Amino acid sequence: MTATIEDLMTDYRAILEARGAITPEDEELIMNLSTIYLKQRETWKQEGLEEGRQLGIQLGQQEGRQEGRQEGRQEALQAIAIALLKEGVDVELILKTTGISSETLQVLQSDLT
Repeated sequence: MTATIEDLMTDYRAILEARGAITPEDEELIMNLSTIYLKQRETWKQEGLEEGRQLGIQLGQQEGRQEGRQEGRQEALQAIAIALLKEGVDVELILKTTGISSETLQVLQSDLT
């Protein structure tokens, strides 16, 4: 089992108490170590939070790019479908070649009229 800094400080204090008396220097050392540890722990916490934020931002950006690409593909397919509709191409052929839904194609047709 790995000891934490708190465990080590508690053990150190117990050792000092077992030897008879804790000197003012020992008390000061324990207090200084505690203060340093608490400050360092807060720094680690802030660094962890910042890492988490950065990871969240990166994941969000990746997801946004993927969604944007997908939307771009859909818009391109719809533009192709509109062009084919204007040329009088059969609806079934448009559905088959573009892969868009019949509902979407109906909306596109109604927008043209």
